Amino acid sequence: MVRKIYLVKVFTKNPKFGNLAGVVPYADGLSVLEMQKIAKRVRASETAFIFSSWKAAFKIRWFTPKNEVGLCIHATIASVAVMNKLKMISKTNFKLETKNTLIEVDNKHNEATLLISGYRESIKVKKITGICNLLKIQEIDLMDVPAIVGIYSDKELIVPVRSLSILKNLDPSTKKYTQLCKLLKVTGISIFTREVFNKKNSLHTREFAPLYGYLEDPLCGLAAGAITQYLSEQKSNTKIVKVEQGNFIKKSGQIIVKKSALGLYIGGKYIILKKLLVY
Repeated sequence: MVRKIYLVKVFTKNPKFGNLAGVVPYADGLSVLEMQKIAKRVRASETAFIFSSWKAAFKIRWFTPKNEVGLCIHATIASVAVMNKLKMISKTNFKLETKNTLIEVDNKHNEATLLISGYRESIKVKKITGICNLLKIQEIDLMDVPAIVGIYSDKELIVPVRSLSILKNLDPSTKKYTQLCKLLKVTGISIFTREVFNKKNSLHTREFAPLYGYLEDPLCGLAAGAITQYLSEQKSNTKIVKVEQGNFIKKSGQIIVKKSALGLYIGGKYIILKKLLVY
């Protein structure tokens, strides 16, 4: 059976920027091995596979070029884009089944928002010197104490720094960043600053996930939510957090996070690329 693989840029309206995701609709019958092969071929940070579901409108699974992940925001938004294109869904609000939970979707034209309720309170990290050494930054560069935020089966290390120049001058190392992830038992590293390129935004961040088979993720909704959770515990009254990311690797975009009593609404714009792969 021939299957189409759609390529979608998320958190942008410009096909030259944003975060690339692969999407395979009507994925029923695909094995884990086949999905992993497709993800390796697509070479995006994540590829989403859409299955039929008895619990929700559809079920989604996500694979990096290396393994399956428990949750991916941008590839889910990309899946909504493909659902719209293929007229698989007509509702403005619906639910998607995932490995961890049911996700509520607010479906708009060229934009989608997901309700994520699984963020947990952050835990401050004590071994600051060791973290700085592995990240190759100075302790004086930190704006506050790094912390770990849990989200379902994932954990994110949050590192607040003073300026964009610190982010720009990072020297990411697959070996050292992998060592740090294993040391702290986290799945990702988010380094952010309140200094921004666009004054309309709230913060700028860089995200690293070497355990998933890629070093830097251009734009990560999961991390944007983790940072928002971290900041909300510091008595921040900001209800909408606009996150800019990807500028230093020429894949810029914007993630919108809205706080609510139900959880965090995380979303952004998307554009389906004209290029199509076939498996």
